[in-house]
Amino acid sequence: MSGRRLKTTSRISNHHIARMAVASSLALALALPLALVAGLFMAHPASSEDSKTCTLSIEILGLESDDGKLIVALLDDAEAFDSNGKPVRDLQVDISNGKAIAKLDAIPYGTYAIKVFHDENANGELDTNFVGYPKESFGFSLDAMGRFGPPTFEEAKFEIATPEFETTINMM
Repeated sequence: MSGRRLKTTSRISNHHIARMAVASSLALALALPLALVAGLFMAHPASSEDSKTCTLSIEILGLESDDGKLIVALLDDAEAFDSNGKPVRDLQVDISNGKAIAKLDAIPYGTYAIKVFHDENANGELDTNFVGYPKESFGFSLDAMGRFGPPTFEEAKFEIATPEFETTINMM
């Protein structure tokens, strides 16, 4: 092949070359933003544990009257439970025929305890007698009872680890 040049013929037209150039430019233009978005998802993976929530249904039984409202408090730590601290969620529930259903949505999986009292006179407080014993009915998750006072968080706690959780509290 000394000095001889081979003549090659190309079946690719200028039109095809222009289309491939446009396609390559488009691919590069899309690749960078897609890579950045993919990098964001990889840098901060969504934990399936973080996004798991529950609908909590609480059936409350044994109420002597339908007067007033039930005050329901959901707590997630011993300090708040044992010292009447701020609940994770709370709500007021109507009473019908001596019972009520409290429903809390989007509760993250975890450990909780519930306090309930029947605010018969609608003053927003659990009324007590002169020695501190409640005049209005009350209850706790797991129907827990303390020996000489309310139960501790440890006695009333339960675990939420399913999308639906139902429990019953019998008022005292």
